[in-house]
Amino acid sequence: MLSRLKISQRIFLLGLIPLLLLVLVLAASFWAAQTKDKLFHQLYNQHLAILADIMSAQKIIQQQGLAEIRKYRTGWASADNTRSTVSDQLAQAKQHWQSFSEQRPVMATEEGYQELDQAFARALKQYEEWISPAGSDALLARILNESTINSEVELRITAFTDLADGFIQQQIAAAAEVRDQSVSFTGLMVQFYLFGGFMLVLLITGLILAIQRSVSRPLSNLSALLHRWHNNLT
Repeated sequence: MLSRLKISQRIFLLGLIPLLLLVLVLAASFWAAQTKDKLFHQLYNQHLAILADIMSAQKIIQQQGLAEIRKYRTGWASADNTRSTVSDQLAQAKQHWQSFSEQRPVMATEEGYQELDQAFARALKQYEEWISPAGSDALLARILNESTINSEVELRITAFTDLADGFIQQQIAAAAEVRDQSVSFTGLMVQFYLFGGFMLVLLITGLILAIQRSVSRPLSNLSALLHRWHNNLT
């Protein structure tokens, strides 16, 4: 086939084919980069970004709010300060939960988050009951005995934090799966580049040798013909 082409065409072909292969490699690299970006965005947006808000809300419900209630029950804080501080904390928890609700990934059915939302609402309601007035200068949290407080903590606060912990661990496990997909894809692309690079080297080397032979053979034949003609003349 190469013998039918002019020398200029063969040289053009020698430059064109590597250029096309280079474009193919660049296109493959762009596709690989896009795929990696998609996996990283999935890892962050669907599994990691939402954890900050739910963990912040969980910390307020599980630690900060209870700390204020205990301070009040032991006499280290006044009723007004406790009500104000806990109300602010609950407002922050609601903001974090609202942000979490807007960012969390969509499940097959919204019922997938229903239990978690209800547990959060019950925890908020429990705090609102604790800081509700019980008389002229006291909050309900002061007049309840320790066993009642502990029972309500276990029933509503701990129940919510356990569900939140389960969701957090679920998202961490899902993020690990996406991470493993990214690692596997990277390994696959490395193998593809190594094999593809080796095949490209063989292809280009073969093309160079083929064009070299197709060009040098007619020149050698012509040189031999001229030598014979010269010898015949002499």
